[in-house]
Amino acid sequence: MKNENLILKLIEMLMGESVESSSNLGSSLIGEPVIIRCRDAGVHFGYLVGYEGRVVELKNSRRMWRWHSASENTLSGVARCGINQSKSKIQGKINGSIILNEACEILPCTDVACHSIRDAEVYNVQ
Repeated sequence: MKNENLILKLIEMLMGESVESSSNLGSSLIGEPVIIRCRDAGVHFGYLVGYEGRVVELKNSRRMWRWHSASENTLSGVARCGINQSKSKIQGKINGSIILNEACEILPCTDVACHSIRDAEVYNVQ
């Protein structure tokens, strides 16, 4: 911790502005519906239990095997506008928790997005 505080102070001196520790970064998203993009595990929707570094824990998650935004072309658009259910392939809900490694993006979901993903028909990969 001493090194982290020293580094933050050095950054503050160089930038001329206050820099806060990231220990509470994203804590407002705990318990909220989110979309997680992982390097190796694909894209998942669920409720954020917590995360440390690039390891994320979700509960009641659904893998988004193939997704198409309802009105935009990006995953951020999915988090805002939801999915086009007829073009998307969303797997069934995993009850309990799932641990995802190598998460590179945590996107908070709007109510519209949350409902469109939660209510999507279950796609079974064959």
